[in-house]
Amino acid sequence: MAGVVAGYTEDATMVPPDGEQIKGKQAIEEYYRTLFQMGMKDVVLTTIEVEGSGGTVYEIGKTRVRIQPEGQEAIQDSSKYLVIWKHQADGTWKVYVDIWSLSCR
Repeated sequence: MAGVVAGYTEDATMVPPDGEQIKGKQAIEEYYRTLFQMGMKDVVLTTIEVEGSGGTVYEIGKTRVRIQPEGQEAIQDSSKYLVIWKHQADGTWKVYVDIWSLSCR
């Protein structure tokens, strides 16, 4: 969990499907904690396009995820995402905006 959330800026915004905007790294960590507790596992990200200039870059991609709530069979799902990255003073790139939609198949 710490590794996932470390990739976000302190003032990041997440826009999950069918939900309210989540603002700030701490709130994003709480959201991920809930997803992992619900059985989210094996997330595979595939980048389709990356473009940008200066200190901002966008990334478009798709994901595959396996969700297996305790005592139930696993569900496979896929989604599309758009991430906006910001260059940090320490030379790293971190997620500033994270938006995605689920297919729910």
